[in-house]
Amino acid sequence: MGDDYDDDQNLFSCAICGLSEGDASNLTTQNNLQTNGTLGCGHQFCNSCVERELSRRKTFPCPICKTVVKRVTLSTRTLDDLQCEKDTSWRRRILKIYNKVEKDFPTLLEYNNYLEEVEDIIFSI
Repeated sequence: MGDDYDDDQNLFSCAICGLSEGDASNLTTQNNLQTNGTLGCGHQFCNSCVERELSRRKTFPCPICKTVVKRVTLSTRTLDDLQCEKDTSWRRRILKIYNKVEKDFPTLLEYNNYLEEVEDIIFSI
């Protein structure tokens, strides 16, 4: 249990210094974490560490997974937010192609089967 708990705690803290979002140890700074949106990383960094690392060089390696971190890949949005945006984008693309409406089908059952097939296509992506 200890290792799983530690891993969960690390998800919500800076990958460099370990500071947690909302940590009250330093009330003069806002402790919003920025997420590296690069595929395969998703680790978070506090603003202080980001500014310090990027003032030294244009990119820096994530200390956990070694993925390159750039300012343009950092976001205050969570990985869930980013994934939701991707999923919504795919859904819109698929629905532009599969855009039939109920009146295009002779029965409601056939229309519902069509909708189910579209959802299966979206889910498989």
